[in-house]
Amino acid sequence: MAATGKTTAVHFSLIFFVMLSVILGVISYLNFRDLAEVSAKLDSTKQDLQARDTVNQQYIGDIDAMKRVMGLTLPEVGAKEAAPGTVVGEAKSLISRTATNPAAQTMVASLRDLRSEYDKVSNELTENQASLSDLQNNFNLLEAQYKAREQTQVEARQQADDDLNVERSETQEKLSVKDSQIEDLREQLNDAQFELNQTKSQLTAQIRDLEGVNDKLVEINNGLRDKIDGLENYSFEVEDGTIRRVDQVNSLVWISLGSADGLRRRTNFSVFMKDNSGIARDENDIKGAIEVTRIVGPHLAEARVLKDELSRPIAPGDPIYTPLWSPGTKERFAFVGKIDLDNDGNFTEDDRNRLYELITVAGAEISSEVTDDGERIGDQELDVSTRFLVVGDIPDPVESPPNERDALNEMMRLRREMMNEARLNGIRVVSLNQFKDYIGYVPKRRLWAPGVNDNWNLKSGGGSSLGIGLGVTRSSTGTVSEAFGGDSRLSPKSSSGFTSGQAGQVTGN
Repeated sequence: MAATGKTTAVHFSLIFFVMLSVILGVISYLNFRDLAEVSAKLDSTKQDLQARDTVNQQYIGDIDAMKRVMGLTLPEVGAKEAAPGTVVGEAKSLISRTATNPAAQTMVASLRDLRSEYDKVSNELTENQASLSDLQNNFNLLEAQYKAREQTQVEARQQADDDLNVERSETQEKLSVKDSQIEDLREQLNDAQFELNQTKSQLTAQIRDLEGVNDKLVEINNGLRDKIDGLENYSFEVEDGTIRRVDQVNSLVWISLGSADGLRRRTNFSVFMKDNSGIARDENDIKGAIEVTRIVGPHLAEARVLKDELSRPIAPGDPIYTPLWSPGTKERFAFVGKIDLDNDGNFTEDDRNRLYELITVAGAEISSEVTDDGERIGDQELDVSTRFLVVGDIPDPVESPPNERDALNEMMRLRREMMNEARLNGIRVVSLNQFKDYIGYVPKRRLWAPGVNDNWNLKSGGGSSLGIGLGVTRSSTGTVSEAFGGDSRLSPKSSSGFTSGQAGQVTGN
């Protein structure tokens, strides 16, 4: 069949196979070239591995040689983690146990330190051996000298023993004579001791009887003294001075004490009635209290009136007294019990501090004192130099808080002790209220001020001298007392001591 110009399937197949052959040929060529390169690289890598293996074997041989030198033929080196059982771990442990220098970190440094220490010790040993040789020579010399002296001592001892035997024999004879004399004296001593014991027994019985009689007499005497004090209330106190002039307008007085008497400012005095029953004997005789404000002359001082009674005004000639002050004498006082200066039932530290101030200002001092804690300070035993023993209130321990009972019980015990000491030394015992009256103390809260209302308490059983509440006419006649009249340049005249008649008139109902 004749050929035609159309492309047939044979043509396409031929083209396909030709292209496939070309592509496969190219791929084969490329793969062959890469295979040659890979083969070359593989051969090079094998050579490198063989070289490195040779080096590693050399390193392993070197490490094994180092292990053998170190004496640590362990399988694990421990380069990353120096654990026990590895070469590095055991080496560090060995260094820490044997190194002389704690700062050594390597075996070489440790060995160097050990060598240095060894050389040092070796040198010291050599020196000590030389010293030991010298000491041995000295010892041999001393031993020879000792043996020579020992022989001398042996001979001297033998001679001393001979002399001792002779002396012992003579002494024994003398002792026999002395023993006989001692025996005679012992018999005489026994006889004298027997007589002495009999006499002592008789005297002890007599002393016991006399002590019993004395105790009874003391008890009777104390009882009689208490009865006499209760009946007579006798006092040996005397007035310190007198009121010389009175200024009722300014509440001032002038007293017969001054610089020559050693008087101090701020000293308080109690003012007694002229016809008193005895100074510091009866508190009812006290009509007022004053405080020295200015020293005017040798025997003249100005004082302000702290307390005055309308029915018994302070007048010239009234005696004044305080136990805190005496001319040329420093008075001493003892205190036991709680201190309540204001009679408000509160025992505060302020009350005790004000008491200290009153005593110090007047020039007196405290000889012995029992604090609120039950502690006695100052003199531990009273003597005749103490003027008063002042006894304050002591609350019942049973009715007091538990934390205060021990102190109160101790305070009561010390009160009994100090009162016995006062009785034995003739010291007057007064209550705190009596003491405050005698020194002219006026409670601060009872000082009247304009505009202040206070509940004034009268003495037990007392009443107002003006008859307040009984229909009293309290009007004044308008006549001024002559004590405040006349020329102002003259000293104030003294008061008569009596109140206006109008003040005592009671109107009938």
